[in-house]
Amino acid sequence: MWERIGVHTTVQPMPYVAMLGPASHQEYSAFLYGYGSPSGEASKPLRSLLATYDPKNGFGTTNRSRYSNPRMDALVVQGLATADDAARERLFQEATRVAMADYPMVQLHHQMDVWAMRADLFYPVRIDGFTLAYKVRPAGPADTEK
Repeated sequence: MWERIGVHTTVQPMPYVAMLGPASHQEYSAFLYGYGSPSGEASKPLRSLLATYDPKNGFGTTNRSRYSNPRMDALVVQGLATADDAARERLFQEATRVAMADYPMVQLHHQMDVWAMRADLFYPVRIDGFTLAYKVRPAGPADTEK
């Protein structure tokens, strides 16, 4: 698709583990990468994907572009030190706004998990996207999530 807009590209499909080394050493001008947050909280992707690369402190460990924004970093550090859930969420939301205003990455796909089953069965949706068959059970009156 980039060729269609005049950007010459060379596609190098490879296994994830083969891509990691060169991507971590900034050997690609662009690459596709998938990332998920099993907890649903923004701290992990903010700390790993967008925080300034600092392996001593465990920040920016998957920040392969070496994006850096001191304001975003400060908000993440403050959020990680905040125990109040609502305040923590506000700090991570602000950190996300700060980072996304810089366009450090382009999201091409947002994974949506879909489950379908008979009306008399219930499956509690998991934030991590895993499907665990043993969690399917007969639906009861309290099961409003369908």
